[in-house]
Amino acid sequence: MKKRKPIIAFVLISISFLLSAQVQKPKSKWLQLYDISIQTGVFAVVNTKASLADFKTLAPNSALLQNIPANYRDFDYCITPVNTMFSAILGFNVVAKHKNIEKANPKLRLGITYFSGVLLKGCHGHTEQSPYDTLVSKKNGSVYYLDTLSGEINNVYYSTDELRLDGSLIFRTKSSARWSVYGGLGITVGFSLNAMTNIIYLITESATLRNNKNNNSNFYYFFYASSSEKQHNKNGFKTSAYLPMGLD
Repeated sequence: MKKRKPIIAFVLISISFLLSAQVQKPKSKWLQLYDISIQTGVFAVVNTKASLADFKTLAPNSALLQNIPANYRDFDYCITPVNTMFSAILGFNVVAKHKNIEKANPKLRLGITYFSGVLLKGCHGHTEQSPYDTLVSKKNGSVYYLDTLSGEINNVYYSTDELRLDGSLIFRTKSSARWSVYGGLGITVGFSLNAMTNIIYLITESATLRNNKNNNSNFYYFFYASSSEKQHNKNGFKTSAYLPMGLD
C-alpha cells in the first residue's frame, strides 16, 4: 500500500483561544513561563482518498470488500465521522546570563496534541440505470424520460486516535524592532490508538428525469446502510522533526 501524507485543512466549526500571561512570577534558574495556548476544533482531512487495493490491505478479512464486482467505480462522495482535535502548548523564555544567548532571545515551547478522526477514505461500487416511465408535457408537448438508478456502494474509511508530544526551541531577533526574524528546531513524538478500518455497505436508490438532449436532473436520492464491518489495525509509534521559521 502506498503511503499517503494527509493534508489537513481547518474547516466547519473551529474554536480557539489564546491566554497570554505576563504576570511577574519568581524566576527559575533558567525558564520563565510567558505564554499558554489552548486550541480545540473540528476539521476535515482532504486529499486522502485511498484505492480499493489499499483498503483490502488494511482489512484483508473483510467479506464486504471481497464481494465488490469487477466493474466497480470510485465515487466522490463519502460518509465519514467528524474529526476533532485538542492541543495545549506552554511557551517559556529561556533565562540566560550569557550575553550571546540572551541576544538570541531563545524560546522553549512544550505541548501536547490529541487528534481523533479519519486519515483515509474511499467509496467503491456500481450503479445501474433503467427506464421507468415516459412523461409528456400538456403545456408544450415536450417528452421527458424517467429513469431509476439503483446501486451498491461500500463506504470505507480508516480512522485513528493520535496523541503527540511537541517540543521546539526557537531563536528570535530583537522583538522590539519593527521586523523580527525567528527560526529553530522542533520535534514531535507520539503514538496512535484505536486504529480501525470501517466498511459500510450502502444500497442506493434514485430517479432521474431527462429530455431528448439527455440532460439529466436527479430529483430524489435515497440510501441506507444494509450492513457494516470493523477491522482493527495495528497501532503505531510516530516521530517527526520540523524547522519553525518566519518573519514578524
